[in-house]
Amino acid sequence: MPQTSAQGSWIDWPITQGSWVYRADARGSIALFGQEQRDAVVTIRCDRTQNRIYLSFIDQAEKGAITIRTSSALKTINASSPGSNAAYIAAEIMPDDPILDAIIYTRGRFALQGSGGQSIAIPVYAEIAKVVEDCRA
Repeated sequence: MPQTSAQGSWIDWPITQGSWVYRADARGSIALFGQEQRDAVVTIRCDRTQNRIYLSFIDQAEKGAITIRTSSALKTINASSPGSNAAYIAAEIMPDDPILDAIIYTRGRFALQGSGGQSIAIPVYAEIAKVVEDCRA
């Protein structure tokens, strides 16, 4: 479960336990991060029909923003609750947005902070790059 309040530098936050899983489906592809047999903590989806990438993670805000922190970049993106699942907040990202490359090439981890107070540091795995490349193809 994500920590609820961040303290100190994001690079020192404990990495949330879990692993990444990649899946292809009719809409495109998705990378899910979390622990086995539990709901995903973070998802990164390529929706090829919309030509968009959607980043979502557990946060109680209905609207607001997601701040993405990497070793080389910081970006805040408008976000909202994706419909019926109020436990998540989601942001839409264009496939060519440089923040995606910053996530892929960050030094081992990146962090997400939501308007609802959730903060999370997660490892970077190849599944993220695969989803991004699926949308760029």
